Amino acid sequence: MESISRISRAVFLILILFVFPQAFSQYYVSNEVEEMYVLEVKQFDEFVERFNFDEQTPAIQYLRDKHPKSPLTREVFIRSLIHSEAQNRLVNEFVEEVCNASLPHFISFYDFEWYAEVQCTFNYNGYPIETQVILQNEVLEDNSSRWIVVGIRENFVPPGGRCDTLPPSENPLACLNPMSHATGFIGLRRAFRDKANLRNYFTTEEWNQSLTYFAHELFHKRLNLVSVGKITYHLLQLDNWIMVVNEYPTGTREAGLRISRLMKSTRKSKIRYKKKKLGLQ
Repeated sequence: MESISRISRAVFLILILFVFPQAFSQYYVSNEVEEMYVLEVKQFDEFVERFNFDEQTPAIQYLRDKHPKSPLTREVFIRSLIHSEAQNRLVNEFVEEVCNASLPHFISFYDFEWYAEVQCTFNYNGYPIETQVILQNEVLEDNSSRWIVVGIRENFVPPGGRCDTLPPSENPLACLNPMSHATGFIGLRRAFRDKANLRNYFTTEEWNQSLTYFAHELFHKRLNLVSVGKITYHLLQLDNWIMVVNEYPTGTREAGLRISRLMKSTRKSKIRYKKKKLGLQ
C-alpha cells in the first residue's frame, strides 16, 4: 500500500509541474475565495519568500495545514510564479538549475543587481510626458537599505549647454524608504519635490547624460511628477538568468506578481540589458 501511495504522489507531482497552475489550484483549494488567497502574490517581499520556499510564508503554512499529506515542494512554488505567457523551453532548465539540491539558488531583498522600473507621468514645462524611472535598493554599510534612482528610460537631452551638478543635500538622512515598493513608490512625489535634499535620492555612481539632465530639470522645477503607475521588476542577481516580474490583475489564477519573461544570460549580456532596457550607465 505504501508503494502505491508513493506512486500516486509521484504522478500527482508530475501533474502539478506540467499542468500548473490549474492542477495546483484545483487540488488544493475548494472555493474561489481560498483560491485567490493561495495563488495571488500581492507584494514583492512575498514573491521572494515563495521563490525561496520560505516555510514561514502564509501561503505555504496555509497549504501545509489544509493538506498535510499532499506533496508541496519548492519546484512547485517556483513554477507557480512563472506566468503562462512566459512558459517556454527554458522553464524546465531554469527550475532544475534553481532547485538543484547540491547548489540551490535563492534571491534576497538585499541582493545587488535587481531593479524596479516605475512608469511615471510628469508635467514638463506645461506638457505631460511619460517615462520610466529606474530604481535600485541600495544596501548601506550598517546593512540597512534605501531606494535610489539609478536611471531614466526617456532620452532626456539638454537643448544646449551643460547641466549644473546638484548641490549636496542639507539632510544626509533624507531617503526613499526601503519599503517604498510596498506603497507603489508614491514617495517619489515627495522626494522629487525635496529640492534641498534631491541629491540624496540618486545614485552616488556616475550618471549618464539623460539622468544628469533629468535631475537638473527636477531641481529647477521645470519637471514635476504627477503620478506613478505600473511597476516592473528586473532581477539580474542569479547567475545565468534574467527574470522580469510584472503584476497581473486580480480575478485569475495567475493574479499578482509573476515572472513575465525568463531569459538566459551571461555577464556581458546583463551589461547590455542594463544599458539598453534600463538606460543605465
